[in-house]
Amino acid sequence: MGCTAKASLLSLALLVACFAGSGWAAENNVHESAQEDMSPIIVDHLAPNFEGEAYVDGSVKRVKLSDFKGKWILLCFYPGDFTYVCATEVAGVIEGYSKLEDIGVKAVAVSEDSLHSHKVWVETSPAITDALQKTNRKFPPFPMVSDQTHVIAKLYGVYDPNTGVATRGRFIIDPDFYVRGYEVLNATVGRNLDETYRQVQAFQFVRDTGLVTPAGWQPGEPGIAPTIENAGRIKMLLPAIEGP
Repeated sequence: MGCTAKASLLSLALLVACFAGSGWAAENNVHESAQEDMSPIIVDHLAPNFEGEAYVDGSVKRVKLSDFKGKWILLCFYPGDFTYVCATEVAGVIEGYSKLEDIGVKAVAVSEDSLHSHKVWVETSPAITDALQKTNRKFPPFPMVSDQTHVIAKLYGVYDPNTGVATRGRFIIDPDFYVRGYEVLNATVGRNLDETYRQVQAFQFVRDTGLVTPAGWQPGEPGIAPTIENAGRIKMLLPAIEGP
């Protein structure tokens, strides 16, 4: 093969590599751009305020985070109506909502679905209709926000640009709108509502007493004073753990 032919093949190879690299870079840039649109949530920082239309008590209502001032807020994102795990989570919150109310918590659900989808899902999902019947309710006792433009999901960093929906995010927000804790799962695993209740009560205990709570703390158990004197003495302060 002559020098001219070799040079032509080399040029062609470089051109192909260039285009392939550009495609990879473009795909990455799209992904990175979508990520850059999202704000990271940091615990003990203010929760982003938002406003959107929600399906509430059989009608459409404009809902803002600031509407819940003075209340503990459980903000729950889920991937979508008419899916698999989501119905069990919404049904679980409906059935356990009186427990939330007893400790001064308001729940807000958010997904990328339309208001019409929320309405029909509530009316037809076996899991949700069964939960409503068990609790003698006609509608879920919390707003179901429609976030079709993904604005709210991006504010809370739970929007997945690959699927176009929110991941399974749950945020505990205190009465002054500070995020005290959050958990984000993918679409395949449902959340533990009992652990959510426990964590909310733990944050309330900390807020009320100034103490901190050990792992597995349950309401009614003592907390720990976060003082220099207690550093290194924690095992002495906690109840003994019984062996097998």
